[in-house]
Amino acid sequence: MHPFDVGDRCKIDGVQMFVEEMSILTTVFLRYDNQKIIIPNSVLATKAINNYYRSPDMLEIVEFCIHVKTPAEKIGLMKQRILSYIEHRSDHWYQDTMIILKELEVLNRVRIAIWVTQRMNHQDMGERFIRRALLIEELVKIFNELDIKYRLYPIDINVCGMPPMASDRLPPTWTGPAMSHVDRRGMVAGGVVVGVATEEATSSVDTTRNQLLQFFMENLRTWTERFKHGK
Repeated sequence: MHPFDVGDRCKIDGVQMFVEEMSILTTVFLRYDNQKIIIPNSVLATKAINNYYRSPDMLEIVEFCIHVKTPAEKIGLMKQRILSYIEHRSDHWYQDTMIILKELEVLNRVRIAIWVTQRMNHQDMGERFIRRALLIEELVKIFNELDIKYRLYPIDINVCGMPPMASDRLPPTWTGPAMSHVDRRGMVAGGVVVGVATEEATSSVDTTRNQLLQFFMENLRTWTERFKHGK
C-alpha cells in the first residue's frame, strides 16, 4: 500500500507537508509556507512517513504548571471544571479525559497534563488549533476564577565587588573639579575623580555636586561634537 495520496498531510523528517503531486520518479509536497519540495521516491522509501489523514481521531495534550502550595481543594475544583467543560463540548472531545499530576519540578511547581482525544485527526490543522485554543481559554478563565497561580521563589542577589572604572574615551587634558575628602576607594575616570566621601566631607556634598554639574555643562557641547565625529 502506498503511504500517502494526493491531499494527505504528512510529516517527513519533522516537517509537515501536503502531498500535491505524485509521479513515478518523484513526489511534490507543499510545505506550510507554500514552498514546493520535490523528493525522489527512492529517498522516500527509506524514510518514516507520518500520515495525518489516514490516522484515527487523535490525542491532544495540554500541560501547565501551578504552585506547589496550591490547596488540594482548589486542584479538585479545577479538575471538575475542566471535565465539565469537556463534557459540555462533546462535539469536539471524547469523554475519556485524563488529568494527571505529571511531575514535581524544582520543589516549587507541579506540572499537570490534560490528555483528551479530539473527535478528528490532525489533517485539518486549523480546526485542531481552534478547538485547542477554546480549551486553553477556558483553562485561563478557571485559573482566574479559582485564583490559581504560579509564583517564583525570591532570588537573593549580592554584589560582592565592582571592577575599577577607567575610560580612555575622554582626552587627558580634560580635568574635572577637585574633590576633597575622598577616601582610598575613589577611582579616576577620564580625569574626573570619583569616589566615596567620608564623614568629614558631609558638609561639602552640595558644593561638590554643583561643581560637577558646572563641569559637565561646560564640556557637554565639546563631548557631543567629538563623539559625533568619532573622536
